[in-house]
Amino acid sequence: MKEKFNVKIIKDYLEQKGICKTNFCKKCHMSVTSYNKILENNHSISCVVLFKIARELKVGIVDLFE
Repeated sequence: MKEKFNVKIIKDYLEQKGICKTNFCKKCHMSVTSYNKILENNHSISCVVLFKIARELKVGIVDLFE
């Protein structure tokens, strides 16, 4: 069974910082396509992307999943 991505934590971060998804992707050094895959709960993304997001959000990788 695949876990769902915790999209709320990412959206809350964007809202709190007042940045758009493009700027978030630049900060995380990832593509907008990868970001969109996360929003769609498409699990065909690199695990490196998860590490980059977790580092930017200052959370553990476990927190990126519901």
